[in-house]
Amino acid sequence: MFKPKHAIAWAAVALTGMAHAYVPQGGTWIVSDELNGRPGRGFAIDVQNDVLVMQVYAYESSGQPTFYMATGRLDDNSELTTRLGRYEGGRFLGSGDRSGVERGSPGNVRIRFVSGTLGYITLPGEGEKEIKRYQFGYDNSPASLLGLWSLVYGDSNGNIETETMQLTRITGGSSFGSGMTVSYDGLFACEQIIRGVDAGKTQCVKMRSGTSSETVRGFWFNFSVNQAEGDWSNTRGSGTGALYANRLMQNSGRITGLLRKVTPDTGSEQNSNDDALRAALEAQASARQSR
Repeated sequence: MFKPKHAIAWAAVALTGMAHAYVPQGGTWIVSDELNGRPGRGFAIDVQNDVLVMQVYAYESSGQPTFYMATGRLDDNSELTTRLGRYEGGRFLGSGDRSGVERGSPGNVRIRFVSGTLGYITLPGEGEKEIKRYQFGYDNSPASLLGLWSLVYGDSNGNIETETMQLTRITGGSSFGSGMTVSYDGLFACEQIIRGVDAGKTQCVKMRSGTSSETVRGFWFNFSVNQAEGDWSNTRGSGTGALYANRLMQNSGRITGLLRKVTPDTGSEQNSNDDALRAALEAQASARQSR
C-alpha cells in the first residue's frame, strides 16, 4: 500500500502564485450551450510550454463539415488572439498520401481561459461564448471519485504537504452529498456535493490515525477527469491554502499515466470509521452554509 503522508517545506513556492497559475487541460472542449448536439461542433485543445494548438471541427454554410486550426503562445497562460486557418485537401479514409493545405482564413479567434477547464471563445462573425472541457466519463456520483489520488497542498508560509488517498468503497454520505467514498485505510472520505452553497464541488475529510473521530483536515475542490484544484484547512484554524490533486490510478487498476498497469489491491480495509467520517462531512458542509 501507499504511505499516506510526507511533509516538506518548499519556500521557493508562493501559495498566491500556486492559487492562480494553471494550464488549460488538454482534451475535447465544447461550447457550453451546444451540448444538445446542435450544431455539434467542438474543439481539440492542447497546451504545451505555453503554446496552444486548437483544432476546430465545424461546418460550412452549405452544411459540409470542415476543419480549422489555430496556434499561438498564450499570454500569461490564459489568453490568446491568433489567426484561424481553414484546411482542405488532406487524406481521406482509404486514400494514399495527400498533404492538406491552408485555404484562407475566416479571421482571428480570441480565447481566454478563467480556469483549467473553463474559458471563453470569440470566433469570426460570432459573439463571445463560454467553452469548457467536455467531461463525459465521470458524473456527480460517488463512483466518479474512486481510485488512487495524490494531493499537494500548502499555506502562505511556503509549507507544502503531499499525501495519497486510495478511495475504494462507497457508502451513504452526508445530507449534502450523493454518497461517500472511503479510503482503504478508513481515514479519508470524500463526497460530491449536490446541495447547499458548495453544490458542484467535492468535499473530503481526513481523520487522525489511531482515533475514530478526530478530523484533522478538510478539503474542497473542483475536479475534471483526473485532476482537481481547490482549498484546504485544518481543524485548528492554523493552516489553510491551495490544494491540487491528481488521480494516479482508476478503480479498475489502470494507471492514468503513460505505461504502468497494476493489479488493484483487493484486501479488506484496515479500519471502519464510516459513522465518524459521515458526521465530519455533515458538520463541515453545514458550517459552510452560513459563510
